[in-house]
Parts: sequence; structure tokens; C-alpha cells
Amino acid sequence: MLTPVGTSDGALVLTAMNGDAQTVGLVRYEPGSRHVVRLDLPFRMNEPEVVVGGDTAYLLGHGGTLVAAGLRPDGGETVRWQLETAAGRTSAPVLAAGDRLYFSAADGRLLAVDTEHGKLLGQTGPRLRNGRLTYSSALPAPVAAGRTVFGTAPDGSVFAVDGQDPARW
Repeated sequence: MLTPVGTSDGALVLTAMNGDAQTVGLVRYEPGSRHVVRLDLPFRMNEPEVVVGGDTAYLLGHGGTLVAAGLRPDGGETVRWQLETAAGRTSAPVLAAGDRLYFSAADGRLLAVDTEHGKLLGQTGPRLRNGRLTYSSALPAPVAAGRTVFGTAPDGSVFAVDGQDPARW
């Protein structure tokens, strides 16, 4: 099964799933030329959240594995980097200026990743309601606006941080 997740240089980017509903690759389809490139992932991912920026797709899987996969027309350089974030359940990732990717974890943490090098730049502390993890059917993605990144947490709070200096969160 193929699911559209974004575009890259005019090409449609889709995730490819196997019969067990696991994401096993990406497909880059150029409608004008009908050129198709399949990019296999090095491992299966269960229902990753995907965001596409330029010639890279970022897949954030359950368990916190973040993979940056290249989307070159020739199919070269499939996996650029992989990062284990230790965030079990997450929001969709959001790309922002300055080679940044942000996402929220179920415990209310906001995490920042350097998209060029695949390094965790910083994270806020957990924000739990009465010290306990609460359940939400969906975790809202952060919003990046200029230097400011807004997040929400299970304790009901909405907060803002300086996106230029995640190491100081």
C-alpha cells in the first residue's frame, strides 16, 4: 500500500507498506516523466509520522526512532542518518528554519533535532498532570514561528521556547 506524505522538487513522495502495515520504504514519483524510484528503509517502521523537506523525508516511528531518508531522483543515499530519541509516543515532526526539526513526546517534552547532522540539540523537561502521564488520543505537533517554538503538554499547558537555543531549554 502506498500513502502520499509530501512532495520533493515537484515529485510526489509516498510511504510504502508491506502486508503487515509496516512502512518498509519510500517511493518518489515524478508525474511529468512517470519516473519512479523506490527507496528501501533498512528496517520496518510501525506507523511513522513523516515530514518532507527538500530532498529528505524524516520518518519518526513509535519508540522514538527518527530516520532521515534521501529522496534523490537516482535513488542514491537512502538513509542519511538515524537517531534514537527515547520518546515512546510522539507528535508529528515539524521542520523549521535553521536546519531544525521539532516534535513533542507524550510526557510533554519538546525535542529539537539538527536535521543536517541528526543530533538531538535539546529538550524541555516533562510536563505531566499531577506528576502522572495522561492519555490523549492525539499529540498536537509543535508550531514554529520565527525564533519561537510553541508546544502543548498533557498537563494542559501551552508553552513557548527560543528555538535558536534548544540546549538551554
